[in-house]
Amino acid sequence: MARVWIFQQPREKKALGDKAPWYVGWYQGRSRRSKKIGTKTAARAYQSRLEAAANADEFTGTVKTSWAQARAEYDSDVMATRRSATQVQSRIALDHVERILRPTTVADISRAELTRFAAERVAEGVSKHTVNKDLRMLRAFLREAARRKYIFRAPEIPFLKAPGKVPTYVSPEAFSQLYAACCVATEPAEQGFTAEQWWQAYLVFLYLTGWRAWEPLALTKGDIEWTKARVFLRAELNKGDRDEVVPLHPLVIEHLEQIKSFGPHLLPWPLPRRKLWDIFHRIQDAAGVKRRDGKHYGFHDLRRGFATMNADRMSSDALQVIMRHRDYSTTKRYINMARQMNPATQAIFVPKLPGKAGGA
Repeated sequence: MARVWIFQQPREKKALGDKAPWYVGWYQGRSRRSKKIGTKTAARAYQSRLEAAANADEFTGTVKTSWAQARAEYDSDVMATRRSATQVQSRIALDHVERILRPTTVADISRAELTRFAAERVAEGVSKHTVNKDLRMLRAFLREAARRKYIFRAPEIPFLKAPGKVPTYVSPEAFSQLYAACCVATEPAEQGFTAEQWWQAYLVFLYLTGWRAWEPLALTKGDIEWTKARVFLRAELNKGDRDEVVPLHPLVIEHLEQIKSFGPHLLPWPLPRRKLWDIFHRIQDAAGVKRRDGKHYGFHDLRRGFATMNADRMSSDALQVIMRHRDYSTTKRYINMARQMNPATQAIFVPKLPGKAGGA
């Protein structure tokens, strides 16, 4: 923002006291300029007009805004209403931008600068998938800046072409092994049921609903209708930001009834959320199951497992409702992924071969 200020001349102030006239000062290039106005009220009004003119681009209508001011407004006005995970991701991405590009105004962020940012992040050993996530967070910030007229338009984002990977999912066979290995879990403890029962109920819930890992942990006993086998998921507890009533499989109900406690939560988890992953990894080690790349499964692999095993068992509309996707295109990606991982090889034409049976 260009600096514009009001002031009084010391000599006039000394000679005239409160009747001394007020001036407006500003910088034009490197030259300091001023203009005598008169009353303080008139000087304030002229200051406001001059600030608007000095900070506005007459051609684009944009207002010159510092990076620090734009980010502070974005954090307080926009990010404050988003989920904590989104806030953290945005903060990390913008911190990296400040560290690498050191912008002074929002207009300093051009496509060339974003390309440099992506290249330096890759040079630091960061995966292209992570760099693209940073760029998506930055795109949201720049679009908001454009809406506020801090820039004429958001620059094109130079997303990196990341190597495609075959998605992983927990197969029914692997799930059965995980279920049996829940006996190695030692937490949560002292809840009126065993840690094994808690983990078996939790994994069955995720695998037969396709829910995200943190969603069932927020459910209370008042959210479930036991006789109707359905649960009410409040808007503030799900990524879709809308109230939903979701049916539950009888097997899920059966497992939840085994871990009823005196507390308010359906799946009480009094420990830090990070411990979920630690114990889940321990269960996988005991079960002897790993992904094809040798790494541990994540909870989202259970969600993908649900989609994979049910994509051909129900309509796409039903799958969208159960997985609670706001946009059908997201459900479509899961369906395509399922078809990719479960190819219909039995439908392929097979020619007759000499000495071979079963040819078509």
